[in-house]
Amino acid sequence: MSLRLFISFVKLILSLLILAPASIYGAIPLSERNALIAFYHATGGENWDKNTGWLGPPGTENSWYGVDVIDDHVVTIRLLGRGLTGGIPGEIRDLPYLEVLDLDLDDWSRFVFPTYNYIETISPEISKLSRLRILNLRQNRISKLPAEIGDLESLEELRLGGNQISSLPPTFGNLSRLVESVSYTHLRAHE
Repeated sequence: MSLRLFISFVKLILSLLILAPASIYGAIPLSERNALIAFYHATGGENWDKNTGWLGPPGTENSWYGVDVIDDHVVTIRLLGRGLTGGIPGEIRDLPYLEVLDLDLDDWSRFVFPTYNYIETISPEISKLSRLRILNLRQNRISKLPAEIGDLESLEELRLGGNQISSLPPTFGNLSRLVESVSYTHLRAHE
């Protein structure tokens, strides 16, 4: 092997070693990865209609179906009508950059064969998501909102229609940034 070829080979190896960590798109903190995995298990992820990529190796989270990662943080979870069951777990608090949580029905298929989610509970820990702007939980099976929902100071859009909620917690009035409010029927404030 000539010296020139050897030097080129060494340069190639060094550039790969230097660039490799930067090329892993979606490498998120372990706490965020663990929160996604807890979310997957708490909502029956193994039985979702589509769960492509979920539980893949570290660094692949941006390729997990319904997950968006920007600047190495989870900013969106959008799982429309995938058959989610159970509840939103307390580990959701470990997604501090989450801006959008959209667990609505799949609107695109509603005219043919609508698909739904069946979320029943929301952990009070959702209140720790200080950047959450959009919370869309339409067409699930939620019967009660945690009082802590009023602590979501950045929340601009909240959709709850099609659930079994009969009343709102008094803290609901704290949601001063709501632009698009709740779509609901037969709700009354807790007394």
